Amino acid sequence: MKRKEKGWKKAVVLMLALIMCISSIVVPQPEEVSAKAANRIDFKINGKAGSKVTLYAGEYVKFTIDGMWQNGDYIQTSGTNAYGDKINFKPSKELTYKSSNNAVATVTNKGVITAKKKGTCKITVTSIYNAKVKGTIKVTVNKKKQNAKITLEKKKATIAVGKTATVKVKSYKGISRKGVKFASSNKKVATVSSKGKVTAKKAGTATITVTSVVNKKAVAKFKVTVKNPDTINTNYTPSGKKKIVLDETSVTLAPESSFDKMPRAVDGMPDAVFDAGEIAAYARTDIADPDMGRKYYVVCAKMLVSNKKKYGTAQIKIKSMTGLKNREVTYKSSNKSVASVSSTGKVTPKKAGTAVITVTSKADKSVSATYTVTVRKLVTAFQFNMYTNLKKQDPDLDATYEDDIYDYRQVMLSRDVLPLNAENKNFTLTSSDESIIKVYDDYAVAGVGYGTATLTLKSADGFCKYSWKCTVTDKGTTCWYTQSAGD
Repeated sequence: MKRKEKGWKKAVVLMLALIMCISSIVVPQPEEVSAKAANRIDFKINGKAGSKVTLYAGEYVKFTIDGMWQNGDYIQTSGTNAYGDKINFKPSKELTYKSSNNAVATVTNKGVITAKKKGTCKITVTSIYNAKVKGTIKVTVNKKKQNAKITLEKKKATIAVGKTATVKVKSYKGISRKGVKFASSNKKVATVSSKGKVTAKKAGTATITVTSVVNKKAVAKFKVTVKNPDTINTNYTPSGKKKIVLDETSVTLAPESSFDKMPRAVDGMPDAVFDAGEIAAYARTDIADPDMGRKYYVVCAKMLVSNKKKYGTAQIKIKSMTGLKNREVTYKSSNKSVASVSSTGKVTPKKAGTAVITVTSKADKSVSATYTVTVRKLVTAFQFNMYTNLKKQDPDLDATYEDDIYDYRQVMLSRDVLPLNAENKNFTLTSSDESIIKVYDDYAVAGVGYGTATLTLKSADGFCKYSWKCTVTDKGTTCWYTQSAGD
């Protein structure tokens, strides 16, 4: 009995001790937690909101203030206040920056954290006006200093003035995170965007430096050679018979104004037009985005922009030069009102007619070549009813006339051929399979058999063409102009 009593007393003592331990644990009360949240500083690390970062030794990262709160009130650090006064917040002077372990990572008053060796530490940023307003960033350095390296997909490129190229990273080695910065050694020759898109400005060379966003020592170089578009692929030999040979000696173009107007036919405004800027905006639109009526404009705009690249301008290119001291040349148009030419051989058509461009060597003016420009009022686009589905029809066997055998749907008339003053507005409409879609008189169609066929519009002058697929089903007829043409 005494042994049982002794064991019972021991259990009670242990229970009491446990209760005392639990009661001694301090649990933050809600008001304490909210008070901490009401006084804080938030950060952006390399442009992204966050409060922790992992680096390799030798790397660095920059952070900025994303927001500050005092007693629950937001502290404005940029822009203007309610009175219109500019906020002149200076983090380096109004905040303190401290690392809990400088051996692991250091921090500057400009918000730059530099990893030193493996380990963890906290960066604390505190307001000099209120010590309760602060924030921390947890830094983990999980690797010692690495042999950092950036490898590019290509190391060099030769591009013509006005053209572009893109610098692409193939791989990263010994770097904790992806991301690079780009810089050009000569912005007059070539500029580079934050995404690595290089734009050629003038003939010359430039070096694009690619640097890791976390390691300044991880650098790659991309050499850009910019040449004038007329001589970018010229085979130049200073010896031999003096001669200039062009890639092509003639071209047929349409006046540049032929591509800059698009009638607003869908809106029932025959006298109104879209200008060049509006056409370009429509051309950039994904065909899947707008409603049916807008698709009509998108298709026409895409044709105008595409054909302008083909027939709205031309670039004279010199195939070879021999026997001359240099490859420099001059250009002269025999009729600038018909076609003008730039110092690098870009031809701009002005109005219908013929002009001869003379290409002359600067080293020897007796050496030249000619390039004939014919400017015509070519067809540049169509505004038409693009049927995407036709309802299957049965023929009317009692019909007297051919056009009454089926209920044909009009696709286009000559009035819908652009520009409105084109010299030849005739066109053809064909079907890849007349057993599925039958074409009547080059302007109308009917669904006569189930399936899919390709319809093609082609201008009589041969310079404009557009094809699309149309299905024939039992569903109602649909069209990108009228939205629904009924049954």
